[in-house]
Amino acid sequence: MSNGKESESFPLAQTNFENLYLAFWPKIHRYVTRLVGSQDAEDLTQEIFIKVEQAAATFRSESKLSTWIYRIATNAVTIDKMRSASHSRVNKKTIIAVINLVSNFLRY
Repeated sequence: MSNGKESESFPLAQTNFENLYLAFWPKIHRYVTRLVGSQDAEDLTQEIFIKVEQAAATFRSESKLSTWIYRIATNAVTIDKMRSASHSRVNKKTIIAVINLVSNFLRY
């Protein structure tokens, strides 16, 4: 897997995961960094490659390997952002509830 063209021509089952990781990690990390920022990119990139390895048997070669990996990355980022948004809403609701509780308590 010395260049991107070679990595696209082999089914994932035949690809050495270490070579795949080394070839795609910088690209996926850069992509994820642009989407979520550098603070979360490292962990999320690692999670993406865990998912790639776990899902390797499902790759059907109907698209390029890179397209498939980027789709996994995009889905992981989307799920991560949804979790963050959900967590933020819970925190805001909790803060408002605490403020209301304290306000009610102070009135009496």
